Amino acid sequence: MNIGIIGGGAVGLLFGYYLAKENTVTIYTKTEEQARVLERDGVKLEVNNRTSSRTVGARKLETINLNHDILFIAVKQYDIPFVLSKITPLAQISTIVFLQNGMGHLKLMSSLDIMDVIIGIVEHGVLKKSENHIVHTGIGITKLSSFRGSVDSVFSIFNGENALFFPAQLEEDWLENMTSKLVINSVINPLTALYKIENGELLRNNYYFETMRILFNEITSVLPIKNEQALWDKILSICKSTEKNRSSMLRDIELGKMTEIESILGYVLEQGTIGGRVLSVTSFVYLSIKGLESKGGN
Repeated sequence: MNIGIIGGGAVGLLFGYYLAKENTVTIYTKTEEQARVLERDGVKLEVNNRTSSRTVGARKLETINLNHDILFIAVKQYDIPFVLSKITPLAQISTIVFLQNGMGHLKLMSSLDIMDVIIGIVEHGVLKKSENHIVHTGIGITKLSSFRGSVDSVFSIFNGENALFFPAQLEEDWLENMTSKLVINSVINPLTALYKIENGELLRNNYYFETMRILFNEITSVLPIKNEQALWDKILSICKSTEKNRSSMLRDIELGKMTEIESILGYVLEQGTIGGRVLSVTSFVYLSIKGLESKGGN
């Protein structure tokens, strides 16, 4: 298949590497410099200190060509409006897959005049080391759900050799999947960014652990979670299995970049307002991250 991936971050490069095994892949980047590096050297993927590379096409986003069978959107939430402004006037594509954290883009997805709109929940661990070099820190899974239309063509590209290291799983309930991922990101990412710690420290420090539990309880009081205990157990499991990882929000703060706090805890606070609930702890964590953003993470 002819696949386009918008976003040259860790997730975009991860998808580019694995999907280039049996497909033609073009990665669309913010900068001309990254596009040149990817065109020249491909995507380099490191697993267990062994590195391999795969050839991909690459272009700056402004020169996008939408002659793709499937288009993956792998940018941060706050970049989606800009990306869609580049796509919408040229919408020749029939299948688009969103790979974001948070739920702030639901309204934008609803407005798209595209036949198949798919939600992908990415549960891999990946770290970007340079413009074209990533480390696959933890093999997980991509959960695919149909927001509208059919998911069959997307699911098919995860078969073959990718099934072992880059598998996909079909999920019927996109809202449950997105909400569960939102809760996980709402608990782990902001707290690790606020405390400036690796994921595992949330388990080892009793005070951090208690804060995590309080935040979890407050968030799930306003979101439709079917099995809260199972989700809490999953959060603990993720913290343990990624104990040496630094969350994406922590890395953004350290680099003085904007975070996705608005589409994560901002969305939770919005649901609290709709339900007439005061979320004091959630509000404190949200405002704390916004404060760190405003001072460049220092």
